[in-house]
Amino acid sequence: MSEQEMTELKEILKKKATEKKEKEKSQQIATLDETSQGEGETTVQDLKDQKYEREDSETGHTTSTYETALLKAMRKYDVIANELLGSFDENGEYYISTEILTELANLKKIVGVTNEFGTKVRAPYKDGRSFNFLLKIGSEDPKTHTAESVLYLLETVNKVNGYIQNTISTPVATYSYKYDEYYKNYCYRALHIVSNEGAEDDGALKPEDAHYVDARYKYLAAVKKASKDQYLLLEESFFNARIQILNEIPKGALVLSEFNKKRSALDKYFINNPRNKYRALNELLTSILEAYFDDFEKEQAYKISMQILAVKYLNKASNISKEIKETEDYKRAKEAVQAIATVKAPAPSGGGAGAGTVKIGGKKLTAKKPAKAKSGSKSKGSKPAKKDKKKDKKKDKKDDKKNAKKPVGGSAPKNEVNKNKENGENLSATLHTIKVKVNNQPPKEPEQKQKKADTRPAVPLVKS
Repeated sequence: MSEQEMTELKEILKKKATEKKEKEKSQQIATLDETSQGEGETTVQDLKDQKYEREDSETGHTTSTYETALLKAMRKYDVIANELLGSFDENGEYYISTEILTELANLKKIVGVTNEFGTKVRAPYKDGRSFNFLLKIGSEDPKTHTAESVLYLLETVNKVNGYIQNTISTPVATYSYKYDEYYKNYCYRALHIVSNEGAEDDGALKPEDAHYVDARYKYLAAVKKASKDQYLLLEESFFNARIQILNEIPKGALVLSEFNKKRSALDKYFINNPRNKYRALNELLTSILEAYFDDFEKEQAYKISMQILAVKYLNKASNISKEIKETEDYKRAKEAVQAIATVKAPAPSGGGAGAGTVKIGGKKLTAKKPAKAKSGSKSKGSKPAKKDKKKDKKKDKKDDKKNAKKPVGGSAPKNEVNKNKENGENLSATLHTIKVKVNNQPPKEPEQKQKKADTRPAVPLVKS
């Protein structure tokens, strides 16, 4: 390699290192900021062929201009309305800052039930809040005789006022150590998991000391107040415009018939709030439209009209984000958030006596390809589920009665699985069956007579 080539390579590496640093710095503050997505004027051309993250599709992303614009716009309000601890970036990737993840890893957690997906864990917080987690105990690596277990934060995203519920899963921490009969006990200690709420854990972080989590909630509350429901005011015009487009194409009648049937079943329980009525109607319409995605992609007039409409919707949502940043409520909240960075965070702790290491973050939940369903949430390149008209006619009346309680599809953010509200134990998708691979059963607890004196060092918690 010549001297000139070496110099150029150094410059490239230096530039990449600088970009990485800037990204990490921006994410630290941006995760506390629901408006982390870009806010400049967007055109249809800007979104053409962009890969936008969408975990509930066969490919894990969408390249549809319409879907990308729609998801970007809707997620701006989703983050605020559902008080999410993370944000979506320009490519649709959901992330939570290392500071918040570290605090979550160190809060005391109560062990819950174990099912095929893992063990449910809950961390009591304050102001009536609590955090829900899923712990996946890893299997033994035959070469190293160690195992890795991952703790995931589960955040609910409500659609149609809770008729559709999606769950975002984010890896919080990964525990690693040699796999033996004591592995699960040490994993629990390292992640501050206890058997009941009254159990002591001196090494755990107290809720009042979770400064970054607290700042995030205060910030979202301030932004919600500053927005003055402006996001919701966009929904009526967007809904009416989509209905008008559907009325102009032959297959639109089929969609509107299905929509009206669902709406009649849901009006009393899920679409009766005047404040967010049109938001709920838009979310319901979106869930139905997704089943016909491929059909409508062939309708050029529909496709172009919907693209233009969705981009206008996105730009209006982005303008609201800009206006919010000019309000005094926003400025005060931003200053409070930035002040948190000067507060010394509590030193991460591995809990009681234990061994192994805990690393912040981890592997994402893996998902199988979505299974076909009656009203499948679709992304470009996938086929809608086939319908049996004879069976549908017989089931319509019966299904409509059930639908007021049973969630169906919807636009799911990164790493989301749809959750049936009636069955809290089931994390499989109603719309897409997303199953996590479980390679082993959790190790059995050691018998009392087998227990040895625990002299192993405390678990160090290191940032990734």
